[in-house]
Amino acid sequence: MNPETWAYIHHLFFAEKLPKKLIARKLGLDIKTIRRALKKNTFSQKHTGPRGSKLDTFKDKIHDLLKNYPGMSGERIGEDRPGRRGPSRLGLCGNDPGGTHPP
Repeated sequence: MNPETWAYIHHLFFAEKLPKKLIARKLGLDIKTIRRALKKNTFSQKHTGPRGSKLDTFKDKIHDLLKNYPGMSGERIGEDRPGRRGPSRLGLCGNDPGGTHPP
């Protein structure tokens, strides 16, 4: 939510005395969003840092695989072992003793 929307919600509720449900309908927002905005006396926007990728821990291993096997597809790199989840088949989780060798 931006500061303008937050201020407008406060204006509609406190100055124009509109009910929360009507404000939600008018702005196309969920009623919970309106309640949350009205609980805050001042606007504060959460500033989160950049998120890491789920593949960050496997980045070096993936680069090595692609260097050794340039024609390998992303689908092949991410294949699952039967009954397992994730990129474990090619040793990306450390379970494959061969490591960088495709099965």
